[in-house]
Amino acid sequence: MSAVCISAISSSLFGCLQAEYWKRPHFETFKKHVENLARSLAQYGDYLVLKNKRMKEVHNSDVPVRQLSESLSVEVVKKSDVRFPCFTSLINSLNGIQPYQEIFLTDHCPLAPRQRYDYIQKIQRGLDIPVVVMTFSPGNNRGNFHFVWKYCSDDSMETVFQKSIAVVESIKPQLPIYHTRAMRKCLFTQFGRISPHVKPAVLRHFYRDLTGDSAASTNATEEEVDKRVCQVMDMEPEDPQTLIDLCSLNSSTERAKYDVLWDSCFQFLREVVGTAVDDRRHSEVVHLAQAISIRDLREQVKARCPEGAAVPSIDWIRLQFCPKTKRSKVATQYTGMALLLFLKRLYVLSCS
Repeated sequence: MSAVCISAISSSLFGCLQAEYWKRPHFETFKKHVENLARSLAQYGDYLVLKNKRMKEVHNSDVPVRQLSESLSVEVVKKSDVRFPCFTSLINSLNGIQPYQEIFLTDHCPLAPRQRYDYIQKIQRGLDIPVVVMTFSPGNNRGNFHFVWKYCSDDSMETVFQKSIAVVESIKPQLPIYHTRAMRKCLFTQFGRISPHVKPAVLRHFYRDLTGDSAASTNATEEEVDKRVCQVMDMEPEDPQTLIDLCSLNSSTERAKYDVLWDSCFQFLREVVGTAVDDRRHSEVVHLAQAISIRDLREQVKARCPEGAAVPSIDWIRLQFCPKTKRSKVATQYTGMALLLFLKRLYVLSCS
């Protein structure tokens, strides 16, 4: 529900509270609850307006909203005599590496959020060996990133902090960075002018790959497209037949490749199929269609074409018909090249 709708409901409640019947004694308690509801809705509407304004400022910002220096925290945890069985794997890993060599703590934490929280809290009480815990808080629903490394107990606190700074600097390139829309838009505009035929999804993939941007997609559709582009980019480069966008098949060159088949198909539809099949099915004669499916139509038309003629896929032929329901979302995928409606008809043969 938008802030405008919430504010409208709140205004309606305040207008309703001005009626005379609210002055009756038996409405006194109920009036307080309605008034509190109206004020809460008004405050929530104002909160949404401020948040929307803040998000627009974030999207138009030329720098990331959260800087690494503002989201990092380092804590020195001294050795403790208290031992927890859950730290056996972590301690064994720490003992197997050199001091000031980091370990990603998430690899040893439990998967459940509550158990992970208790695990981190117990580390702050101390382990069998002195460690340094670094926490990175990106400020989103991905949670925090924790790193841990051991230090020599003979080192002074000044030495520990100096050597830990070098460890933190080595960790920074591994941390996710969340760029704003304005930062991505600037790059898209520049490269879009140089190569206007490159699709936005490909530009987004290049941007993430080159800059390390970990920002989420704008919506679910964009996220699905980005995943498909990543799959294509991860394929073997020797495959030249891979298509990122099927709209490239709509070019005049690609369409001309199937002209022989389309001419034979339209001729077949005019001569053989003709009119639609009637509904007569209660006599000894039953009229059936010459092409009972898209696959059957493809095979019959293919037999009419010269040898070596290009033949599209079954789904591609299906999309050339008119959609069954023009108002549906799927109808946008149909081209309507063949002015026919493909329907599946069920015949029930009755026995006399």
